[in-house]
Amino acid sequence: MRKFLPQLLIVLATFGNLATADARGLNIDQNYGNIGNWAIGYSDNIGGCLAKVEYNNRTMLWLGLGSAEFGAFIALTNPNWDWVTIGKSYQLRVELPPYGQWKGEFTGFRGGDYPGLIFANFKTQFLYDFVRAREAVFSEGIGRLDLTLSGRAVQALIQCQSARGNPEGTAPEEAAPKETKPKEPAERPTKISTGTGFFVSNEGDILTNFHVIEGCSVVAIWQVGAGYYEEGIVKSVDTKNDLALVTSKIKPAAVPAWNAGVRLGETVAVYGFPLSGTLTHSGNFTIGNVSAVAGPNDDTSWLQISAPIQPGNSGGPLLDQTGNVVGVINAQLKKEFLAQNVNFAIKAGIAVGFLAANDLKANTSPDKTPISPDELAARAKKFTVQILCQPR
Repeated sequence: MRKFLPQLLIVLATFGNLATADARGLNIDQNYGNIGNWAIGYSDNIGGCLAKVEYNNRTMLWLGLGSAEFGAFIALTNPNWDWVTIGKSYQLRVELPPYGQWKGEFTGFRGGDYPGLIFANFKTQFLYDFVRAREAVFSEGIGRLDLTLSGRAVQALIQCQSARGNPEGTAPEEAAPKETKPKEPAERPTKISTGTGFFVSNEGDILTNFHVIEGCSVVAIWQVGAGYYEEGIVKSVDTKNDLALVTSKIKPAAVPAWNAGVRLGETVAVYGFPLSGTLTHSGNFTIGNVSAVAGPNDDTSWLQISAPIQPGNSGGPLLDQTGNVVGVINAQLKKEFLAQNVNFAIKAGIAVGFLAANDLKANTSPDKTPISPDELAARAKKFTVQILCQPR
């Protein structure tokens, strides 16, 4: 994991005016779930999702993604903090072992029934960086706060925001009562979209679909078992073939080989992260067959497959029975075809050509020993990641 102190110093200059924070409270109006002692839910006041945890000294740590007014934020509240003045600025020193320390300007506010301090409207990447630490040690007598499970809490927070942001355009299940006055645009939750990608080099390069990262201000990478998010940077795109290359600091446990010789009828498998906020965030594995070796209008750059896919699978690997990549899943094209079991993937040869154009040599010597489905799923989990996009 990389040290991120320089980036934090840049972030400190990016937060906005919190004058309106005094009139609002932090609270969870609609519960989304729990991760250990962390509670996840949606706040009507903030216009976004929150994660909160309470410590023995009654201090509560809040992490959230609010409206355009708040953006991402970190807040602390405690009923005994009578020294906090609403609207006053407080320079806090925060130690984040093992990454060092930083200084942040927090603002006094009232979080529900309790006084507190809030640091808000910063880039979402800072939130990912914050929860990597084992603990956060605050100055001003606030003390040491354990960050155990905070990485998973932020992942659940992102899932909650994605569900509330409603990226697929369907109506949320818990709609506001008809008589409720509509919120102003600034209070609507940020829409966060998700997709899948997989490692194509030992240096942390990730291949995905272009439409997964198109228009993103922040790209975050989640790997099962890591417990935190890593920043992704878009390196190259191929809009015609809907491919994108994202760089990261992650050192992958495995990088798959490629097989461009998949045949009609061959058994194939899909591993990815579909329907974020609905299905499991530990990865989803499905099996099917190659239905055709050409796509719509006999386009030979595509494969048609029967393995089930859903929104969120886009950019993930299509695998043969030996664990080689034979294609790149594209769930967006599925929207044009309503028939069941009609799904598509970009052929391996197209993807390998894109990698070569970016000076990445793919391993085109495929494994030839078939493995069981459970072994295949376990292998895919090592090199497949979830990609989250916060739009501009």
